[in-house]
Amino acid sequence: MKTMALILGLVLSVSSISFADDIADFANKNCVKCHDESSGFPNLSAQTPDYLFRSLKDYQGGLRHSDNATTLMYKRVQAIDDLTLLGLANYFNQQPAAAPTDGDPALIVTGKDIYENGVPAQAVVACIICHGDKAEGLGTSPRLASQLHDFVVEQLQNYKNGLVDNQKRMSTYSSQLSDEQMDAVATYLQSLP
Repeated sequence: MKTMALILGLVLSVSSISFADDIADFANKNCVKCHDESSGFPNLSAQTPDYLFRSLKDYQGGLRHSDNATTLMYKRVQAIDDLTLLGLANYFNQQPAAAPTDGDPALIVTGKDIYENGVPAQAVVACIICHGDKAEGLGTSPRLASQLHDFVVEQLQNYKNGLVDNQKRMSTYSSQLSDEQMDAVATYLQSLP
């Protein structure tokens, strides 16, 4: 993945600005209308490019099986080449992060504890290990800070229910979380800048 990002960086550095303009135009015409802060779909702004590229490839490969994945994303990404996918991943990474959203203070405290410490009694490791101190995302692990609450819960449920084929570790951890714990983690994450 790092090699692909390096290749894209080299291509972008030696190509004309028109490629970046074309990517921005493509994103605004095809992605932003669903992936804005108020849509209910995940916010892609400031997302890690490695994660976003891998996710788009997962949709192309049919590795995600939720209703949105099969009815919306699978069809939309089939004809997009890898260079454009890399361009989109880097474009969204450069966009300002969504604003945080307040939530129930008690849920935020509980969610922060789960995020930072895991739930050892349920064999759930701390989220911070893969997603970073501030949920900023690390490599192929996504940025979760300021992500939509309902989307986070839906994704945790998708992992728990085996609807994402290549994320067995997340499926294992999510299967150990109660709905209340998922709600708390999502509430905490949406409150982060």
